[in-house]
Amino acid sequence: MSKIALEDIGAYAVAAFKEGNNCAESILHAFNTSKLTNIPPESIRLASCFGAGIGKARDFCGALSGSVMVLSYLVGRADCREKTLPGIYKLSNELHQRFSEHFHSTSCKELMTYEFGTREHLKNCLVITKESAILLAEFLAENQLIEL
Repeated sequence: MSKIALEDIGAYAVAAFKEGNNCAESILHAFNTSKLTNIPPESIRLASCFGAGIGKARDFCGALSGSVMVLSYLVGRADCREKTLPGIYKLSNELHQRFSEHFHSTSCKELMTYEFGTREHLKNCLVITKESAILLAEFLAENQLIEL
């Protein structure tokens, strides 16, 4: 696998968002485009409802939701007999905490103070999505789940 720069992962997230993907989908696309994951395209559909804080409810940040999905892809389980949950929960909690510390919230409503669909909203969401992709890559590399 070739090395990839953090800035490139952020740029892939931006490109996916500008193509029309929502924040959650853009995170998954960024990690696939960078070849850090190989999430099946049909599985990316799982992220579609998480954009705009879960279907425009402006609740849990979609970029964080997408980040947790990438983490789950890497450490999750397809069968309950594969592994126990404490290790998985520990990592997802640490990622949640890091996101919360970086952005000072995990709520789309708090992160997104602009009216939905406005230019300001899109610019702000784009920044959050880009920074989330970079934050996730750093987190995954620190936990030896990917190699940068």
